[in-house]
Amino acid sequence: LDQVLPLVADFYAAFGFPWDAGRKRALLAGLVEQPAWGALWLIETGGQIAGYVLVAHHFSLEFDGRVGLVDEFWIAAPHRGRGIGGRALELLAERLQQSGIRTLRLEVAASHADAAALYARHGFRPAGRELWTRLG
Repeated sequence: LDQVLPLVADFYAAFGFPWDAGRKRALLAGLVEQPAWGALWLIETGGQIAGYVLVAHHFSLEFDGRVGLVDEFWIAAPHRGRGIGGRALELLAERLQQSGIRTLRLEVAASHADAAALYARHGFRPAGRELWTRLG
């Protein structure tokens, strides 16, 4: 957790999400302790942590079973543009498929064209629907 929390903080700052380090640490610890919820992977290159990906698991009748939701995917700025993100997505898909998850979903903001292009290069497509959220 000590290795990933600074990267998570960068992700939250980049998107303007509220940040509470203690709360996020506790949530990530819960995820690590409950593998049925999903998984957290560190992305490493050249002996350095370059980013992370957090995948939440859920069930979908529409998608014939277990689905992985890429909840957070972050490559630190010094490591971008070198193919690390694309390779991470491919390894993630392979690993999840081995565990019986054939469908991966994610969300991308329209304003993040570079991220959308990366996802498109690796087989992700818009689903033709909007993701709606209710908090509380």
